[in-house]
Amino acid sequence: MVEGTLQRETTGMSPVGTMDPVEIEEKTVAVISRCLETLRARPNPPQVIAVGMDCFAMSWLAIDHSGTAISPVYTYADARSAPYAQRLREELGDAQNQLMWNKTGTPVHTSYAMPQYKRLLQEDPAQCRAAAQWRTLGAHLVGTWMGRATDMPVSFSEASWTGLLDRRALTWHGEACGLAGLPIHKLPPLADYDEAVTGLQQRYAERWPELCDVPFFLAVGDGAAANVGTGVVDSSAICVTIGTSAAARTVLHSEGGHAPQLSPGLWDYRISRHRHLVGGALTDGGSLNAWFGRTVVGGTDPQLWQEVAAMPPDSHGLTMLPFLSGERAPGYRGEAHCTITGIHPGTTPADMVRAGAEAVTMRLTEVMDVMQLMMRSPWDPASVQPQLRIVASGGVLENLPVMRTILADASGLPVDMPQCAEATSRGVAVLVLEALHTPVQAELEVASITLPDPTATKVYASAKQRQNALYNYHVIASSFTSMPTIPW
Repeated sequence: MVEGTLQRETTGMSPVGTMDPVEIEEKTVAVISRCLETLRARPNPPQVIAVGMDCFAMSWLAIDHSGTAISPVYTYADARSAPYAQRLREELGDAQNQLMWNKTGTPVHTSYAMPQYKRLLQEDPAQCRAAAQWRTLGAHLVGTWMGRATDMPVSFSEASWTGLLDRRALTWHGEACGLAGLPIHKLPPLADYDEAVTGLQQRYAERWPELCDVPFFLAVGDGAAANVGTGVVDSSAICVTIGTSAAARTVLHSEGGHAPQLSPGLWDYRISRHRHLVGGALTDGGSLNAWFGRTVVGGTDPQLWQEVAAMPPDSHGLTMLPFLSGERAPGYRGEAHCTITGIHPGTTPADMVRAGAEAVTMRLTEVMDVMQLMMRSPWDPASVQPQLRIVASGGVLENLPVMRTILADASGLPVDMPQCAEATSRGVAVLVLEALHTPVQAELEVASITLPDPTATKVYASAKQRQNALYNYHVIASSFTSMPTIPW
C-alpha cells in the first residue's frame, strides 16, 4: 500500500437491507479520484499497473439494456424473503434441499438470490419484467465505468455468493434459477476474476487519465479478499473475521471440476476457478456490540470495555443467542431472535456486553468445529494440519484485544493478529499481482499471538453446552413444524 493514499467513504443500508446503487457508484468514484490525487501530488508518482476490487457479498441489482440500474442493491441482509425461503425448502423436501446445497454450495436462505428473486417475482413483477439483466454490484461498478451493459462478466467469486452458481461446472445452475423463476438469459456471462477489462468511458477517462490503458480485474467477494489478505491461502489456518458481521473461513484447493463434499452448515464460495472458500458466517458480530452501545447504560463509554476485559470467562451468569438479525451458519434459522436468559437484579451493562462477546465467539466455534471435521476429510489428504491456528481480521478483533482472548480461549487455538491495517485491500492487491504473473508473499508478519488458557477453554466448553441447549429449545423446538432441517 502506498503510504497516505487510503481514502474512505461510508454508506448505510436501508432498514430492509437494500442500498442505493447511484450513491455507491458516486462514492466509489470519489474515493478513486481522491486516491489518484494523492498520487499526483507526489514528486515521483508511482505508476498504476492495474485496478482490482472486492465487493460485499451477496449483493445484486437489476439493470436495463443500457446498463443503468433500475433497482436498489439487494444484499445478504434483506430478510424479507424469509417466507419464500421457507416455502422453497418445503417444496424441495429434505433430500432435495441437501442435494441443492451440495450443488450450489449454499443453503436456501434469505442471504441468497433464489428466495429474494422469488419474492420480487410475486411482490414487484413489473421490476422483474423490466430488468434486462441481474448482476452483482462489483460487476455493475466496473461495467458502468467501462460503458458495458449486459456483456459485462461476473466473476466466479461474486457469482458463487448469489447461491445460483453450479460450484462444479462453474455455470449458472439451471434448477436453482428455475426454482427462483429467474430466466438464465437474464444473468450475465461468467469468468474467473483474472479476466481483465479495459476501455474507460470518456467521462471517467478524463477524470482518471492514469487508468485509461490499465486492466480492471473482475471483483471478488469481500470474504475471499480478506482471507488472501491475511495470508490464509490454504487449510493450515482458519481466518476469523469479526466486523459488523462475523465469519470463519479456510481455503481448499481443487483441480478440474472437483469440489469438496460439504459438511453440515457450511458454504462453499469461490476465490477463483481452483480455490474454494469454505466456512460459515454470522449476520451479527460487531453489530451486537453497536446495539449494546445504543441500548445499555454507558454503552459508548470506553471504560465499559475495560470492565469487560477484566471479567473472568463466563462469570456473568447469562446465556445468550446473538441473533439480532436471524441466524446464518450453522443452522440457518432466519426466524431466530436474540435471546438472553439468566438476567438478575445484579446484572450490569458489562455483564451484558461480555455475554454478547462470548455468545458471538461461541457460535463461531460451532462453525469452526464443523470446519475442522471437513478439513480432515480424505477429499484432500494434504489438508490435514496438525498445527491449526486462527488468523484474526476485522475491526472488532483488531481494536479489542479481549475479543482475541475470548476467541483463543473458546476455540482452544492460538490466534495470530497479522501486521496489516487493510487485509481486504491487501488481498485484492495480492490477487491482482498473481493475475499479472507477479506473485507476492501471501503470509504476513504477526503483530501478536494470543494463546488459549486451558482452564478458560473448559469453562467455555460448559458455557457452549448451555448455549446449545437454549438454541435447541428456543430456536429448533419453536420452529420444528414450520422450518424443516436438512439431514446430512
